[in-house]
Amino acid sequence: MSTEWDIPKNKFASGLLCGAVASGVVAAASLGGVGTANATCVSFSGFSLGTGCTSSLGGFAIGIGDGTEATANGLLNFAIATGANTFATSVGALSLALAGGSGSQASTNGTLNLAIAGIGFPGALGIGTNVTAQAGSEGGGDFGNVAVNLGHADELGQSGVFAGGSPIGRGVLNLAVNLGGNADENGDLSMTASGIGNSAINVSGNRNQVVALGILSNATNLGNPFFFPNGSDNIVIAGDLAEPAGALLSVAFNVNGVNNTVNAFGPLSIAGAFLVSDQEPITKEGPGITIRTPLNPNPASSSSVLAARGTQQSLVRPSLNFSPGNNAVSTSLGGSSSKATSPGGSAFKSASDRVTTSVKKLSDTVSKVTRGLAGGSKAAAAKTSSSDD
Repeated sequence: MSTEWDIPKNKFASGLLCGAVASGVVAAASLGGVGTANATCVSFSGFSLGTGCTSSLGGFAIGIGDGTEATANGLLNFAIATGANTFATSVGALSLALAGGSGSQASTNGTLNLAIAGIGFPGALGIGTNVTAQAGSEGGGDFGNVAVNLGHADELGQSGVFAGGSPIGRGVLNLAVNLGGNADENGDLSMTASGIGNSAINVSGNRNQVVALGILSNATNLGNPFFFPNGSDNIVIAGDLAEPAGALLSVAFNVNGVNNTVNAFGPLSIAGAFLVSDQEPITKEGPGITIRTPLNPNPASSSSVLAARGTQQSLVRPSLNFSPGNNAVSTSLGGSSSKATSPGGSAFKSASDRVTTSVKKLSDTVSKVTRGLAGGSKAAAAKTSSSDD
């Protein structure tokens, strides 16, 4: 919300810049027919024009379209909201939150993070409806995370993408991307990349849950929009939710199959489904490769398929409690469903203790491995020293 005050002299230059940008924005909105002057706002370093944009020193926020709101708090932070009833919030430094389309929400926390939830305006001028993207978890310590959600959902809270840290550790260089995947009353879509150097990617497939936890691990689902099977209704996980320490250099993938459950628990595990559908759960624990193809399928029984679909509906998902201008964030892979009833309400599910316990095990295991390696090195050195004597 903008605030009226006497403009001090040291803000006069900022006011001129803000006014020039706002004039261009209003003109562009009028020519494009995507909003009116009352629906457009701009804010730079705390000086605001219009309603719905706020910023702190060094921040830049802009909203173009009916019901758009943008908040940029932090040095060289940018928040851009376009379309209808979209919200963008950027907190930290050197980050960008971009929300476009209709009913979309984007937020960043930390440094050098990027969140994109929809692009452009409703209809043919953009993509993204009721989708959410969050890069970086609350606390501001996450760095270099990217979350992109370009899809469609019937309701806000059904489609969410998160890249960042966990309750016990910061997220660094994680990537979570949904390109063309949709969600509806038959199932939600969620993407989570949490830890260090993890990636979770979904292309085209609908109602998928793609999760990569740990270190340098990947979970990917690839579908197609043209024919069946289309890569939908899959669970693809690199890193056991109960033992995420296994997700070290591990890969889980599904290519153009439906109703598959794929798990790579690591370390150094690869599990995948390639051009097959309705398979028994595909699991790889420890180093090695397990891949189902048309040459070696393992079809599931009808009861197993129904059970898998039930699991799909109840699978834990990332959480983002997003309120325009507030950006209270809770990062979680679990919790009960609580969809937003208004554009400014909670967009995702509440936090769960499960991810805290799971990721703590990751930290403990990594510490044990580190101590083991150190101990082994000392023993080898001692052995070498004794042999020299």
